[in-house]
Amino acid sequence: MKSTSTSRKRRGCFFSVFGALIIFFSIGVTWLILAISTPEDSPRARMFRTEADLRALMTAVETYKAELGEYPPEGPEGLRLATEYLSRNVAYLPGGPPLDAWGNAYLYAPATAYSSPGSPALKDDGGFLAPDSYQLYSTGMDGDAGMEETLKRRDNIASWDSQRSWRSVYTERQKKFLLEKGRAQ
Repeated sequence: MKSTSTSRKRRGCFFSVFGALIIFFSIGVTWLILAISTPEDSPRARMFRTEADLRALMTAVETYKAELGEYPPEGPEGLRLATEYLSRNVAYLPGGPPLDAWGNAYLYAPATAYSSPGSPALKDDGGFLAPDSYQLYSTGMDGDAGMEETLKRRDNIASWDSQRSWRSVYTERQKKFLLEKGRAQ
């Protein structure tokens, strides 16, 4: 009886390991297909890179706030201070704040500076976006923040938009990009 039980356990273990290998293999193949179908200069690839950089910058800003009790000052200088502070022990962002995937600087303002002259803070009908914390965003593919025209904001990649509403814009732009390259998806 013990030998039957032991052999069942071994078979179960074999099938568990084998099943895990199949899952890992299929995930790897899926990533390979996505990598091949998404050239690095495509709108969607640039969007994903910008999202990753934005998350790293958010971590820098939030760490600065958590440890020093206030958000860094507005603008590129504030982002530089935040990335230096985060990188003081480990080279997290050793080169300072990165540029977005289109070569533009990220725009940043803490809520305390929204009304200052020249602030990059964006307003909606009801007031400032992210009114209690900060705004950190990329102006996206068009390079226009949409300060005066809300339609221009559709491609902004922003820290406060948890729905990632810009993704539908980049999905459409990806389709056009692939059609122009002769690679319909």
